Amino acid sequence: MSQLHLPIFKSPLEAITPYSSTDKVEPGEINREIDEFMNEPVFKHYEESTNLQLFFDLFFVANLASFNDKHEVNSQASLGTYVGFFCVLWFTWCQVTLCDVRFITDSVSERLAHACHFGVMVGLAVVGPQFSELDHDTPWGLMRKLSIVLIVSRTVLIFQYGTVLVFVWKYKKSRLPLITTMLTLLVAVSVYVAIYIALVYQTSPLLYIGWYMVFVFEAVSSIAIAARWQVLSFEGTHLIERMSCLSLIILGEGVIGVCKSIVKIEKYDNTFSSAAIGGITCSVLIIYLVYILYFDNIHEGKSTSIRQHIWACLHFPFHVTLVLLTEGASQFVAWRHTIEYVKDTFDGVDYLTIADAPNTTEAFAALSSTMNTVIFDGLFPVSLHDAKVAELDLQILGDNSSTPAQSSLAIGEIQVLLFRTVFDAYGFEPAKIPPAIGEDSSADILAIYDAYLTVFKFLFGYFFTCGGLTLIWIGVLSWLSMSNLEYRARWRFVAIATNILLGVGLCLLTLLILTDAALTLGTSPWTITICVFVFMIAIIVDQVVKNKMHRFQGE
Repeated sequence: MSQLHLPIFKSPLEAITPYSSTDKVEPGEINREIDEFMNEPVFKHYEESTNLQLFFDLFFVANLASFNDKHEVNSQASLGTYVGFFCVLWFTWCQVTLCDVRFITDSVSERLAHACHFGVMVGLAVVGPQFSELDHDTPWGLMRKLSIVLIVSRTVLIFQYGTVLVFVWKYKKSRLPLITTMLTLLVAVSVYVAIYIALVYQTSPLLYIGWYMVFVFEAVSSIAIAARWQVLSFEGTHLIERMSCLSLIILGEGVIGVCKSIVKIEKYDNTFSSAAIGGITCSVLIIYLVYILYFDNIHEGKSTSIRQHIWACLHFPFHVTLVLLTEGASQFVAWRHTIEYVKDTFDGVDYLTIADAPNTTEAFAALSSTMNTVIFDGLFPVSLHDAKVAELDLQILGDNSSTPAQSSLAIGEIQVLLFRTVFDAYGFEPAKIPPAIGEDSSADILAIYDAYLTVFKFLFGYFFTCGGLTLIWIGVLSWLSMSNLEYRARWRFVAIATNILLGVGLCLLTLLILTDAALTLGTSPWTITICVFVFMIAIIVDQVVKNKMHRFQGE
């Protein structure tokens, strides 16, 4: 889109090819052509994303990466926070994209508008790391900042649509849909302003729900307007390419997440067992297999306008499940290694012998070695308070004058401290940490164990649920993206049905958390491997069906 002269404003319309004086035309033909053109403009559309759009995508992935660094999905509250911020990010990106795919130009005004959108993304990056459970300890200041960011974002969009309206004002059929679009954005801005004012007076901690209601209103309005008026339709635009580009970005963020888990393993242990290497391989394979399934079933420009609109809308739930699937895959890499590390490091300590006879040389030496590795050598992050507690407990266990009750309490505190230090370092800190060790140390140890077991069950549940939903959404999106020829081929529906059935099967694996089978499976190398096998089956069926269709077309 580079050009020697950059205009301040540029028309989004396709250039008109004037009639030549040598052209032979029938009487009245020119007037009819002009009349049709004057009532319905022809916008200039691009087949691929422009450099400006791709640069905007970089802000999306940067926001997502910075948010992932600060938020671990390990409880229902953290999951709600994760999805909540992703909604803000995704719908903001979507509103800009819906405008760009139809009306983007290369002009001073357009570049300034996108500079404002870049600033909006920077604003989201500022509030992202502080985004927390909004139902508790309401961060009024943070919510006000986010409201301002949303106000600026939609105001800039009103300006962009207004610029388009000026250029197409002479086309009667384009006025009402563009004015309606601007009015919907104006309503959204008004609601955001009202929410901001209410936040200033701190009227209710549930005001943030208004954001999400407006997001739905904006998206539904945009799609409805595009479906109602052909002049604003997404048909002929590169909307499919933009949505698939965002899918690719999310998959790339998943690879980054796996790499971060590898860095954690190398930082705290620097050893990779065969099971850990297998887990890393399977995590990358899951991302790659999703990439194959998704992009093998995307057909640009072959679906009807209505199906294309629905296809675009359904990318929101698809992207939510996809980003959680990739996040879960990277977490399982860290989880598997954490289990191995705890087993290899802690199993060499005979806690019962130490509690009964603290001065037993071999048992105490093994405990001291483990404490040095985990607590005192600075390998894992440990607070000064915890380090002092560990040092005092070791002194109690090494003192022959300590009573059995003191020794039992000390060994209980050490067990809990070791367990918490390792699991928290790898990102598995429970939402609710049990209180400190009391007189019954065995009961407190079990409480700590149950807290971390709850984290695992939640990870197990949402990973398989999102894996299954990802397959289901790919099946639905494949159906919406089918060409007319594929509709006549029954074999194509076999692949789609297989995706959906396999997805339901993966979702049902979540029920294992109700039994001990989930923990048994979670401590084995097969957790992620099962997901890989399921996705491979889906790909094999998809390829067999396509080969069958290819032979059918050849005949």
